[in-house]
Amino acid sequence: MLLSASVIIRHATKYDYCFVPCCLSVLPMVDELIILCDPSSEDDTVDVCEQLARDHDKVQVHMSEWWVSDRHRWALSDATNPAIELCQGDYFFYIQADEVLKENTAGFLRRVAEKGEYDLIEFGHLHFWGAFDRIFERPEMRLRMA
Repeated sequence: MLLSASVIIRHATKYDYCFVPCCLSVLPMVDELIILCDPSSEDDTVDVCEQLARDHDKVQVHMSEWWVSDRHRWALSDATNPAIELCQGDYFFYIQADEVLKENTAGFLRRVAEKGEYDLIEFGHLHFWGAFDRIFERPEMRLRMA
């Protein structure tokens, strides 16, 4: 049984996403981690991801621009689908660059996948860019206390 995970990343260091802890949190659970980077990132995100791949055999870094020219916009979903298609696993786990698995969650998910009894597992999560007392605002990329 092969378990894959993917994360898509763009401008992650520029906006201070916790993408390194994100990636490290899934490594104990998976056999491969696909990181899909947008090469147009205006920071060192690609370099950090490539270093993760050098440090961890399970990590593969692929490049794909998120710009959808026929729609003239950036598209998160159009980056997610190619990342999923790169996964080779029997089971797949998707995590966003601002999420981190708790230590006990990775082991639990691995055990459930190995049993092969479920097609889908849904569980609660916490995004680091949001909380009930903070509001995430665009385009300024700032947090404001509620």
